[in-house]
Amino acid sequence: MALASFTKLKYLKDKFRAGGQYAKKGAKNGFFHILGGNTLVQCINALVVLLYPRIMGKEDYATFFAALTILNYLLIFNGLGLANGILRYCAVFDKPEDKKGYFIYALKFGVIADAIIIVVFGGALWVVHRLTGYSPPFNSTGILMFLTFMSFFAFIFQALQYYLRANKENKLFSLTSVIFTASYALFQIVFALTFKYYGKVMEGAAVGRYVAYIAAIILAVYLMHKLPAFRAKAYKLQKSEKKNLVKYSINYMIANSFSQLMPNNESMLVSSMVSSADFGDFTASQNVPSSVTFITSAIMIYVFPYFAKNYKNGNWIYKNTKRLVIGMSVLMFVVTVLGLLFAPEIVMIFGKKFQTSNAVKLTRLFFIAYGVSGAVRMPVGNVLAAIGEVRFNIINSIFTFAIHLVLCWYLTARFGIGGAAYGLLTGYVVSSVIALLYLKYYCKKLKLKKDDSTVLQDEEDIEADEKELL
Repeated sequence: MALASFTKLKYLKDKFRAGGQYAKKGAKNGFFHILGGNTLVQCINALVVLLYPRIMGKEDYATFFAALTILNYLLIFNGLGLANGILRYCAVFDKPEDKKGYFIYALKFGVIADAIIIVVFGGALWVVHRLTGYSPPFNSTGILMFLTFMSFFAFIFQALQYYLRANKENKLFSLTSVIFTASYALFQIVFALTFKYYGKVMEGAAVGRYVAYIAAIILAVYLMHKLPAFRAKAYKLQKSEKKNLVKYSINYMIANSFSQLMPNNESMLVSSMVSSADFGDFTASQNVPSSVTFITSAIMIYVFPYFAKNYKNGNWIYKNTKRLVIGMSVLMFVVTVLGLLFAPEIVMIFGKKFQTSNAVKLTRLFFIAYGVSGAVRMPVGNVLAAIGEVRFNIINSIFTFAIHLVLCWYLTARFGIGGAAYGLLTGYVVSSVIALLYLKYYCKKLKLKKDDSTVLQDEEDIEADEKELL
């Protein structure tokens, strides 16, 4: 009995010591800068979420977010996914010349692509309106067109940030994130309140967004030019390398687009099937639950380059993905339980107009749905993207997108605004299970294919990455 107690005590002591070592390594490698930065970002965003309904009022709030819902469809194709191409390819290569070459080409290509996408998007809206008479819900056409050009700035800023992360400049990555978000919140609130005096509160919020993006981009460019790695002469990509970069980016964009469309479909369906007041409840109920996945996003931004660099090593990928999913599942379980318990109090912070039974029920359902996404769907999907398996992500995304679309329409029509949340939850569960099964299969295939000479050649780098990651 005493021996068993001593063994258990020693086991716990070893685990505690290992946890302390992981924390030290995380602090050294900048993980806590990313996590801390993202936490601060979410706190600032939460403040904006709370103030929006109070500053705008329920009707303008519904109109503004109806426009943002449609704008999200445009942002899905933002830069044709070249920002994610920067993150992967700049992480895979070691030479500063290679990293800069991929970054410069992706940035130029993405900006040109955005110009074409905006023209096509605006033309499509005009043609649809002329042929069918359709207009965006709640008279949001004007503010939608005003926000459209924000995609340029969003792509450029994301590209700059991903270049910093691919070079493991975690402190600068976090610094630019926090400063941008603080500016984003401050300028939106200041300009919204100023323009509200003239009856243009939504236009003021939009202007604040543009000002914040411009300021953040100037800062990021300034910091990036100070990096020794960026002073290297950019490598000129060959035709095949350009093709591979663009192909990967577009595939990533397609896979990601279907995942993003799942919650967006909900908003579009609900906005066309319910009143503006109910849509306001629906939008508000998503804000806090959807934000909990920032923890997963922060962790995936940190680990993505390591998985990208070890994309040929099945053992490494599977072992570390397993650790990642278990850790995120425990964390998301705790967050979800807290969300379920305190849903009524969370709804109360949005004001009396949002204190409805529908809002409380929806908040709880969204906590479960986004908990599943943050625990499994997002980590596994990002790992597959890091190792280059974006084609599977496309297939999985299309399949779950179709399931969600049908369920969302059917359940909303039958049960009201709560039905869409059940559809989202089902889609996330199906997507997570499929992704896990495929990753296990793919890692086994890598183990069988791996050549002994490759193992010997990469062993030191793989061991170094494992130590740094852990």
